[in-house]
Amino acid sequence: MATKTERRAVPYERIHRTIENGKDAAQIARAIGRYDEKKADPTKRVRALLWMMRHNGYRNRKGETVKLKVRRAKNDIGKAKVAVAREGETK
Repeated sequence: MATKTERRAVPYERIHRTIENGKDAAQIARAIGRYDEKKADPTKRVRALLWMMRHNGYRNRKGETVKLKVRRAKNDIGKAKVAVAREGETK
């Protein structure tokens, strides 16, 4: 029979701080001790947490629901601005 691993609390606020500092999923996974090199996708658990923190949010120490901001690549933001400008020109 397989042994059950003990559940560890998720350090939501630590993840939030590191994501705001520009770290990626692999760096966050290593920092919080959830990087599993034996798996085919070693950062899947952390990426799932990040998705949940962006869409559903988490409760901080004050009891407030906080959501992560969606990060976009700088070139995507530039493309969006150009598309909006072009749309305005055609009207």
